[in-house]
Amino acid sequence: RNTNERDRAYAFAAMRAADEGDSRARDFVDKIEDLDTRNGVRTVVDYNYLQSLISKKRVDEALQLIPKVSLTHTLRAHLMTQLAALMANTDRDRARELLNEALTEARRIDAATAERAYCLLALVTEFSKFDQTRGWELLSEAVKASNAVASFTGEDARTTVTVEGKFSVRLTTELAAPTTLAELFVNLAENDFYQAVDAGKTFSGDAPRALVTISIARAQFDENRSAKSVGQK
Repeated sequence: RNTNERDRAYAFAAMRAADEGDSRARDFVDKIEDLDTRNGVRTVVDYNYLQSLISKKRVDEALQLIPKVSLTHTLRAHLMTQLAALMANTDRDRARELLNEALTEARRIDAATAERAYCLLALVTEFSKFDQTRGWELLSEAVKASNAVASFTGEDARTTVTVEGKFSVRLTTELAAPTTLAELFVNLAENDFYQAVDAGKTFSGDAPRALVTISIARAQFDENRSAKSVGQK
């Protein structure tokens, strides 16, 4: 009946289409008349649409779109990291390029923020699958970023973006799984146990340091117990 109602209808149509991976999502955004609302909704729609493409493994479409969208450094780094992980077994060269692009984005995130720390941890995890040496090199950078955040625990990687306009929209996403830090150090310990232990000690926060230490110890205990069981048989 009026501009406000039409803008709201187009906004919700765009967000629903984005969640379903429907290419009309961005067209609906363009129909929103209020500029602030249009720009804010575009951020949410572009992120959710790309996330949907990645979850559906529509890699080519995601690769074509990701350079064109306007997203925060945090969201762009997160999406690129996920896309690289998805391509790891099909196109390792392109996946490695994406990881390097994601690293550039992560380094643009404001220092002393949890977003920077978690994006770097996710990247170290993926880089380690391609090149253990590069993974170890980036680990110190990730730990340094983590130490700059007093509240960093290693388990709460959620971030929220609030966009304003005629109405507010909150976008909450998880930059890394609650188990990412623990699993990363378990995998690193398989490569070099003592180096992983020493690296874990460089966390200044009690929570991440304890999490890493316990994870490594538990993995080592399970490995020793399995080896003992095999020996007894």
